[in-house]
Amino acid sequence: MKKILLLSLLLAFAGEAFAQKKTKKTKQIQPLVLDDSTAAVLVAKAEAFIRSGLKQDSMKKYTASMAEYTKAIGVKRDHARAYYFRGTSKYNQGKYKDCIEDFDLAMQLRENYAEAYLGRTRAKIKLNDYEGAKTDLETALKININYPEAYYERGLMKEKGKDVQGTMEDFGEAIRLKANFTEAIIRRGNLYQGLGKLNEAILDYNKAIAVDPAKPNPDAYIGRADTKFKKGDFKGAVSDYNLADTLITGDKADFYVHRAAAKLNVNDCKGAIEDCDKAISLKSSDPNVFNVRGTAKGELKDYRGGIEDLTRSISMKPDFTAAFVNRAKVKYSSGDKEGACSDLFNAERMGNDLADKLIEQFCKKKIEQ
Repeated sequence: MKKILLLSLLLAFAGEAFAQKKTKKTKQIQPLVLDDSTAAVLVAKAEAFIRSGLKQDSMKKYTASMAEYTKAIGVKRDHARAYYFRGTSKYNQGKYKDCIEDFDLAMQLRENYAEAYLGRTRAKIKLNDYEGAKTDLETALKININYPEAYYERGLMKEKGKDVQGTMEDFGEAIRLKANFTEAIIRRGNLYQGLGKLNEAILDYNKAIAVDPAKPNPDAYIGRADTKFKKGDFKGAVSDYNLADTLITGDKADFYVHRAAAKLNVNDCKGAIEDCDKAISLKSSDPNVFNVRGTAKGELKDYRGGIEDLTRSISMKPDFTAAFVNRAKVKYSSGDKEGACSDLFNAERMGNDLADKLIEQFCKKKIEQ
């Protein structure tokens, strides 16, 4: 009986501890009571640490910036800006739950802190708390109706929800309020591109590049290059991809695939193969990388290598009709007319219009005979 009673007590204690952990609230910070001169001195010291932290942030040294913001809090524990910026630093390190606590403290210390509401919005999105994020975002806009970053964030949420019109309106409002808002301009350009409004897209990419011509955002060049590609201006696309090349700092696998396709369309087959090789070395999972490289090899009369690459592309994406058509062209050039027609018939069955035209040209006569 004693053992059962002891076990019950342990379970009750564990349950109580869990409940306490679950209902844990953000700690309360009492504002310091200081005379004006002392307060001014402490604020100045805290702001010096914040400036140092912001410098570290600009270099993406977020652990170092967080340490500086913590020092600012050590100097003046009720300094709202220090908690806000430490929250942003934690967010940039992927510490989404921890950063929410700092944003809560910042809001506790400063009423109507719109930036902290927006910071918490972004963290909640990362934690899949979309309702909480939406509430915080709307609160930020109630506090400051002219807050461009909040409109941009709402535009991103609407874009994810497939609300094209609402996304366009919010990006537009963000740009109206902040004419040099590069990210919003580029995202609107991407939206225009997706809607097939290619001229409008190029205008937005031009605007984004003009914001800082000395150090433009590479995504603006990439977006403009992709749009020129869709317009059939392959030479212009290659030029823009080249401009973006030296500016990109992240993974370049997709970039190399896109530039390779543009190079292929200006008959730079060797350049296309080189870019595809770079993409493959970066472990590209895009079947188009083998489609482009195989087609380029075929143009250089490396028929075996071309067919191998195109076959690999089709194995990665069995309904890739463009790869079937390109493999048919390589097979036809190599003398395998029967294999070429087989590929064209497969592509035609999957709805490729070009395959239908090529069948008329290369395969119908053989069937009639």
